[in-house]
Amino acid sequence: AFKDEYFYNRGGFLGVEKVPEDAIEAVEAEFAKRKRPVPSMFVEDGRPWDRLRACLISRGYSMGDKMLVMESQLQAKKGSPSNPAVGVALVGSGSRGRDLQDWTRTYLQAFYGDQRLNDKVSRIMRKVVKEKKASVLLARIEQAAVGCAVVYRTAGGVAGAYCIGTAPPFRGRG
Repeated sequence: AFKDEYFYNRGGFLGVEKVPEDAIEAVEAEFAKRKRPVPSMFVEDGRPWDRLRACLISRGYSMGDKMLVMESQLQAKKGSPSNPAVGVALVGSGSRGRDLQDWTRTYLQAFYGDQRLNDKVSRIMRKVVKEKKASVLLARIEQAAVGCAVVYRTAGGVAGAYCIGTAPPFRGRG
């Protein structure tokens, strides 16, 4: 089950830390100050990160998942194919009905393969759709919900895309 109000209980590192213990303690202290649960920590693969990973393991952290981070260039590639049958809708705070249910179902299919966390995710998403900094997106092909995402924006003009998932039967179709 989720340990926090939303899905975002994560800490991460932008560079290899010279004193990993201090960096980890600073992240944990910030989460404690905000009364948030102990964060999951994101650490890159590769040799320069070995010491930081070892420090996390010594503090009781364990490898739980792997994440792929992709960055987009400012200009989209010309001629990139798109699927005209796919429609994307913004799920708003008034979308407590079918769109929000479909988003939750699609998210759980994409990431968990079942619906056991439906009630918990539904409660979270009813809060998320009210956030002005969040855009909840649902992709459909005809009537079928096939994909989900949430985009969070900061005051500084930075946006991050989260919960990007495709329902298993629709993966690899473009």
